[in-house]
Amino acid sequence: MAWNRSPRPEFCAEVGIEQLELDEVIARSDYLILTVAANSGTRHLIGERELAMMRESAFLINIARGAVVDEAALITALQERTIAGAGLDVFEVEPLPADSPLIALDNVVLSPHALCWTADFAAATGAEALAEVRTVAAGRGSQHVVNSPRGGTDGAR
Repeated sequence: MAWNRSPRPEFCAEVGIEQLELDEVIARSDYLILTVAANSGTRHLIGERELAMMRESAFLINIARGAVVDEAALITALQERTIAGAGLDVFEVEPLPADSPLIALDNVVLSPHALCWTADFAAATGAEALAEVRTVAAGRGSQHVVNSPRGGTDGAR
């Protein structure tokens, strides 16, 4: 089952997804996975009201953006164990402050945001880095300089 701000009945039927209203998805989910864009319409999409609708055995997984979840309400739900737990790789304030209550909770998994870390991405990144090392070793300027002494990314050596 899924919710989308823009109904997609043809696609959902084609892939076997039951598209429901957000409240129903929240109430029925064992794992509520958030993948929406951050904008004015999704800010605090999940707040105190929505967290109260979740099953006590449910987990909230936010891999979207930190602003999509009201973090204070989530911390309360996790501390009071009204939901089973959360997995977060995005936070309302990034980097996550060292004194965030999320860090001490035993029902939360925190990780860096790693949207595109796939095997293909890692292989392509490694190949590009190796090509740059070879270019510089051959005495040619790098194509990807961030802090060129001449300013800009002009192939500095």
